[in-house]
Amino acid sequence: MYEYMDYILKSFYKSTGWNEDNSYENIIATSQALIDFPIESDLKFSVSSKSSENTATSLSLTNSGAINGSIAYLYTLTPLKHVLGTSEISLQDAIQGYRVIRPPLYKSYNYKKDKPIFGAHSLYYGRMYFPGSALEAMVVKRISESSQILVKCVSHEKLKNNGTMTFYFQKDTGRLSREYIFSTNEALLGFRCLYNFRQGAERLNTALYNNSSLSIGAEIWYGAMNMSPGLSTALRYSTQSTYTGKPLTITLACNPILGHLSSTYSVRTSASSTFSSRYDFNIYSYDSDLGFGCELWRTSGNNSPVLPLRRIDPKLAPYSKHTSQDQTVIEAFESLVKETDFTSVIKIGTTMNDRDVKLKWEGKFKDFLISTGVDIQINSQVPDVKKWGLQVQYAS
Repeated sequence: MYEYMDYILKSFYKSTGWNEDNSYENIIATSQALIDFPIESDLKFSVSSKSSENTATSLSLTNSGAINGSIAYLYTLTPLKHVLGTSEISLQDAIQGYRVIRPPLYKSYNYKKDKPIFGAHSLYYGRMYFPGSALEAMVVKRISESSQILVKCVSHEKLKNNGTMTFYFQKDTGRLSREYIFSTNEALLGFRCLYNFRQGAERLNTALYNNSSLSIGAEIWYGAMNMSPGLSTALRYSTQSTYTGKPLTITLACNPILGHLSSTYSVRTSASSTFSSRYDFNIYSYDSDLGFGCELWRTSGNNSPVLPLRRIDPKLAPYSKHTSQDQTVIEAFESLVKETDFTSVIKIGTTMNDRDVKLKWEGKFKDFLISTGVDIQINSQVPDVKKWGLQVQYAS
């Protein structure tokens, strides 16, 4: 479940037209949310408020053997018109779950003739932890319609040089997304990119699929202080069925230095359920692992959401062409998911090597968002609870 400040940051990106999914950092975000979701290890209570159209504050208290917490403040030049409190927000917007990937919009306008009107967009965020002197801050500054600067800072006496700063320059033209990174920690240099195949995605469309998106990306890291390199590359294919409207995402990632390969398959099996699987393999050690994750959503009514489906003759499907009805089925499924009043979701995740099962329940109770989960180790004859926790959020 998103914390309130993370939810505001996502709303800020959405309202300013910045596509988070068109980034190499989030290329496997769906499988991570369905399989590697975190389990709280303590009791946490958060109270947040949007004090004005441009400001928000948050207070968090945590009991992990001792009482500690944090105070956060956020200011943005862009009015937070679409940010809702916990009593009004839909559960789908508050949960980290399946991400429907849209084919990116390509910015091909002529700057000399029809340069778009660009307004300044900035966000400033700070958090202070207590007891102690830990601080963190973030600044997001849009410098053009397709580029922005992101700065993250952490200050703590236990960190090297008492803190670190990381600078990001991000440029997204739709077809190509680039990110240049520098961190004061070990003088780390990084570069990420994600390329979307316009014609390639169109060729992959068939009579049974639409809204296809094919992306390939890579990241390169180099620590100047410790002379340590890093490299990875990944491919993502997302599409939606014209028969049911259900989306699916397939990814393949590779780290050639470590010899690690990872493939994932994620699908929204119905309006109230999702499923994801991941297979990991190392070409040097021949170690492998298989992981599964799923979500089961519960509605407020007695009946599950049902979508009337369009029937397609399998014999004629390879020869048929796309019609407006194809898009209607997809839009109908998306509207069904968006408009259904979900009250809770159960997440289940496991990996064969770790031999543990994670169970998590997230939902709404009156005006509160509640998240509770448990991580159970099943190596021994008697299952052992590794950790469990409870998080309660209220925002007005």
